[in-house]
Amino acid sequence: MQRDRWNEIRIQATAGRPRLLVLGDTWNRWWGAEDNGRPVPTLVVDHALRGVVLGPGDHDVVFRFRYPIFTVAVVLTLAGWIGLGAVLLAGRFRRRPEA
Repeated sequence: MQRDRWNEIRIQATAGRPRLLVLGDTWNRWWGAEDNGRPVPTLVVDHALRGVVLGPGDHDVVFRFRYPIFTVAVVLTLAGWIGLGAVLLAGRFRRRPEA
């Protein structure tokens, strides 16, 4: 394994004949895979694990976790914090009526 992050796993492998590469991680539909830069199907192996089929030759397999709702949630959270900061700053600099 070359690199392992929270959302990406990169594996370099060589196969002499067709093989099944199996990861000991739980399968999830949000995990996608690429083999040498081309998308390949991520398979459910043994009812719970994930894997990909490799043909003969050298392979650079990358598994990436892409959860679209996560990106939307991050953008909305940041927008909310920016909006709250703007309201607090506006209240701080608001002129008070003179008596």
